[in-house]
Amino acid sequence: MSLIVGNGSPKDLLRRDEARSARPPVGCAGGLDLLDDVLAAQRADHARLARQYADQVTRAEYEARLPERQYRAVDPDNRLVAAEVERRWKLALRAVGEARAATERFSAQPPPRHSTRRCRSNCAIWAAPCRRSGRAGG
Repeated sequence: MSLIVGNGSPKDLLRRDEARSARPPVGCAGGLDLLDDVLAAQRADHARLARQYADQVTRAEYEARLPERQYRAVDPDNRLVAAEVERRWKLALRAVGEARAATERFSAQPPPRHSTRRCRSNCAIWAAPCRRSGRAGG
């Protein structure tokens, strides 16, 4: 039983046999498949939220059209009615602006783009045979 010696500190002392018998984390490949599923679910959630934000803008624009039509149709001599319709129209336009701003803020956030490629290559390294011993993991 020889030792691998680094700078002589206790942390650097390992049994060579223990180093060779190191194994990859349990369920390495299964864990990566689970990670892939989680990432796919996150991307699907992001796409669903993007659709909801776009629908919110469309709905706000639709709701702003009615007060606009009413404002254009009102008799200018009836100032009280015209002022109320104009107030509703301005509120609807403000809602459109807020919906567009929320959509832009959401669009500025990138969707999840994590990759398990590096993790898979690490699993492959753990599973590869050792050059000297011919055994996997070390």
